[in-house]
Amino acid sequence: MSKEPSQTYPRSLGAVVPDTVVDVKQQKLTDKVHRFSKVLGVSPTTVGIKAFRSRWGNCSKNGNMVFNWKIAIAPNHIVDYV
Repeated sequence: MSKEPSQTYPRSLGAVVPDTVVDVKQQKLTDKVHRFSKVLGVSPTTVGIKAFRSRWGNCSKNGNMVFNWKIAIAPNHIVDYV
């Protein structure tokens, strides 16, 4: 269901956050999205991480969800809020 992390964020992000951290956080985000999607009755198609300047994330009408890398390293209560 989710894309490989190297396909969902720009290479410049790797200079800021190590790939292993992004991989683990992307899996945790994916798990949270699937848990909340059951509660909300929606079906996201992909979950990814990338660098945004001023957004926490984006959800397309096709069900693609992309989160800012900063939310991926935020505390759980902040991630749940977003």
